[in-house]
Amino acid sequence: MTERDRILQDVVNFIEENIRNSTKTEVNYIDLKNQKSRILTNQNHVIFGRRGAGKSSLLNVLIDGYNVKNGITLKLNMEDFKDITFPNIITHILIKMFQKFDFPVQKTKWFEFKKKRYLKKQRKKLKNTLTTMVKELKDMLQEPEVYTLTETNQNNHQTSGKTKSGIGYNKLKVSREKSTMNGKKTESTRTYEKDKLLNLRDKIVSYKDILNDYSNLYNFDYIFLVLDDFYFIPRDIQSKFIDYFHRLTKDTPLFLKVASIKFRTRLYEEDNGTYIGTEINHDIMPIELDYTLDDFKSTTQFMRNILNQINNKFNSHFINELFSGEGFNQLCLASGGVPRDFLSLITGLLNKIISKEISKINKVEVTKIAIEQISNKINSIKSDSADELNNLEITLHYIKNEVVVKRKRNTFFIGKDEMDNNPEEYGLIKQLMDLRLIHLVNSNTSSKNDGKRYEAYMV
Repeated sequence: MTERDRILQDVVNFIEENIRNSTKTEVNYIDLKNQKSRILTNQNHVIFGRRGAGKSSLLNVLIDGYNVKNGITLKLNMEDFKDITFPNIITHILIKMFQKFDFPVQKTKWFEFKKKRYLKKQRKKLKNTLTTMVKELKDMLQEPEVYTLTETNQNNHQTSGKTKSGIGYNKLKVSREKSTMNGKKTESTRTYEKDKLLNLRDKIVSYKDILNDYSNLYNFDYIFLVLDDFYFIPRDIQSKFIDYFHRLTKDTPLFLKVASIKFRTRLYEEDNGTYIGTEINHDIMPIELDYTLDDFKSTTQFMRNILNQINNKFNSHFINELFSGEGFNQLCLASGGVPRDFLSLITGLLNKIISKEISKINKVEVTKIAIEQISNKINSIKSDSADELNNLEITLHYIKNEVVVKRKRNTFFIGKDEMDNNPEEYGLIKQLMDLRLIHLVNSNTSSKNDGKRYEAYMV
């Protein structure tokens, strides 16, 4: 193996080890849009980007635990909770969130004995409160989601005792002193339903107190709750889920940092005249990560920066010389502006160079390997969109037959009026774009024949 091939193999190994994001990845987030400074602000944020667009890489800026800035970050991956029903999923997230709270000893000067004793007492008190709260939340998971509670009262008697209330249950422990009126005893019964969601809502004030007490104890400016891969939560419960945690942010130092795929996310909805969730640009601010073919110049610049970062690490700038003709531009087109797809394609091409199958990366070779890897994208439908698998496959099959087979093209147009009149079908197109099976080429173009406005897509 030549020295060049050895370096290329090191580059391939490095990319393959880092292509899936983790907290240990050595590939840094390329920040052309100044998103790092935004994500660090005390604001609720939702990060939108297709799979492989760099959402998790951006979130790595928020260190899980104590940050350099005065605060704490609590990171959770929502894929771990995707099969949990609502509202149990809220309970699980609260448990994980509270369990991540740490209680390090605060530094005090040697002569501040009273302050030291006070802080120790406050830590112990708050820690005990959290322990009790977590236990109640775990107990709640064992209870049914909805249950019936019956209370029986007798006239002319005194009822003594108490109601034991816990999260997720309400068991009555009552003793009665019975009496009669004119020799008759009367009785009234009241039956009503209780459910976990109402009990969780009743506890919001208590949870807010915990958040405020914890931040006051350590003088925190913020508590970031990071919910990565939010799109794994079923869409029909997303707005209700985020609504609950958004309530916890009111008048507390808690801020939400949510990462998701745009067209698989519903953060806001109306239910019987009631608005549920978080409204974008009001309750939560969006951060858009996607680079699309609609702005090809920015996309190629972004991809070039990724490649240069790898070149600098291995002093392998000769990789740029391996591209021939329109090879690099075709690689950007084939990746659709998605960093993970770009890196996946380039490793395949470098492997072919190492094995002497090809000598240059040109337009034809990029197209070939993109076709070879299409099965991986098809499989992503099955793993990520199982609930809409049938509809997505039908839509993709239709595009293939009508555009590729019949018309011998790889681009197609969707009229603006068609989008408005067929929102469900348009939603499927957007999901196929999120899955990187089709790519937006132009968001606002026209036809010479009819003067209407269209969106242009590439297969």
